[in-house]
Amino acid sequence: MGKVAICIPCYNGREKLGRLLDSVAMQNFRDFEVILTDDSEDGGMKDFVNQFPEIKIRYHWNHDRLGVAGNTNQALKLAGSTDADYIKIMYHDDRFSSDDSLGKMVRALEKDNDAEMVFTNTREIGDGINYERNILDGQIRQVKEDRFCLISSNIIGAPSTTLVRKNCVRMDERLTWFVDVDWYVRILERSRDFVFIDEPLITIGRSDTQISFACKNDPARILGECIYLYKKYKELHCESYWEFLSGQAEKVINQCNVYRICRDGTAVSIYGAGEIGKRCAEFLRGNGISYEAFIVSDGQRHDAVLDGHRVMEFGEYLKMGKGEKSAVILALNEKNRQEVIGKVEAAKINYVVWQ
Repeated sequence: MGKVAICIPCYNGREKLGRLLDSVAMQNFRDFEVILTDDSEDGGMKDFVNQFPEIKIRYHWNHDRLGVAGNTNQALKLAGSTDADYIKIMYHDDRFSSDDSLGKMVRALEKDNDAEMVFTNTREIGDGINYERNILDGQIRQVKEDRFCLISSNIIGAPSTTLVRKNCVRMDERLTWFVDVDWYVRILERSRDFVFIDEPLITIGRSDTQISFACKNDPARILGECIYLYKKYKELHCESYWEFLSGQAEKVINQCNVYRICRDGTAVSIYGAGEIGKRCAEFLRGNGISYEAFIVSDGQRHDAVLDGHRVMEFGEYLKMGKGEKSAVILALNEKNRQEVIGKVEAAKINYVVWQ
């Protein structure tokens, strides 16, 4: 068994898995074994992984589907029975960015015997997405001071960004949105020390089919998990976390208002054609709610069409003479939202807030 157990929980996706295994095969650091747990329906990935004879792969098929957290735990369990010193989770959407990615992470932990984990910057890619995600010094200091800050802002990102010392910590399968964060919090409970490498050593594959994207537009699920974490950790019994919970509850209330106004036959348009507006549109589509157009403030640069829907300025929207059975959903950041609310109220237009 190698020094590193590379745990790959996979579910179908041969093309992505092949890309990941190619990146594993090119690593300069060779003292590793791959543990691949297959959550697909028929175990058909076994023949596929046999196409990579240059990699030592320990294959395990789950006869009953375990889900993402359960499948990850299966890989961690198998890794725990080995003589490996370090565990490296790699989800099959992701891959190593360079041939020395794993080596750099291993050397970082070997230099710091007190550190429980190392994580890095990432390259994020997907449909229309290609950028480097950089973690700031201030964010690193904040995590060192209080690991629970990861709940409100998970700067570490996906587990693929990490290398951890071998431990018995497993994913909490009752969580979905915070499952990664909870895992980090419990690992750092052993030692608050960690190493950060300011390089994008891991490439993260982004897709709107991932569970994280579905959770992002589900404030009720996030609030439920926030309450679960409050019960789980006495460290969260504090005023700052109560304020965080209040903010999550407000998002649920706002979402309920969106449901209410859209379900009573009201024709709605989305005020905001930026990232928040796009997420709002995604939420509406996912819940079978139609919307007429995107609205932007007068004089703002914009495309004529977004997501197959017309984009118009607020003044143009007013000229259309919308009646009582119309409303706008404010999908804006807090600063811009406050500026727009006055204009919308002055025009006597019904509105709801989406966050």
